[in-house]
Order: sequence, then structure tokens, then C-alpha cells
Amino acid sequence: MNPEDISFLSIKSGDNVKVTTRYGSVILKSSSSNQLNKRGLIYIPYGPYSNRVVGDDSNSSGTPTFKGVQGSVESAIGESVKTLEELVADLRGV
Repeated sequence: MNPEDISFLSIKSGDNVKVTTRYGSVILKSSSSNQLNKRGLIYIPYGPYSNRVVGDDSNSSGTPTFKGVQGSVESAIGESVKTLEELVADLRGV
């Protein structure tokens, strides 16, 4: 996350945040990065956590669109980041 966004949310790098889009939400650890020089942008590495906040429409490419997904980020102090096993169990409805 952009350092100014982290400051705006009154959190510290390493605090938990909730990322929500129209497709879903996920709790993640925040991380400050000067490489994200534009406010309002976040980066989530490709994988099971990012899959929670993107849709399955691939526009015929076979890969969901990971860029340009609008969403929100809020402090989630007190909430825990799910393990991979918990994420998979959620998908299975277990």
C-alpha cells in the first residue's frame, strides 16, 4: 500500500486490513511500499488471497482480470488472516 494510504487509515505496516470488492473480501496484512507511488492503489500477489476479491470472468482469456478491480480497504485490527486451509474450506462450503 502507498504509505500515505496507510497513514490515512491510521494503521501501521503489518496491521491487518480488510479488502472488499463487489466479488468478495479478504483479511490481509498491510505492507507499506514506496513503489506504489499513486494513492488509492494496492497490490495483492496472485494466488488464493487475491482470488477472493476478483471475479471469474476472463473475457475469453482464461485468466480472470486482476487489474482495475475497484474496492475498499479498511482497518481489520482484531480480525485474523485466514490460513490457506481455511480459504479452501470456505470455497468448498465446509
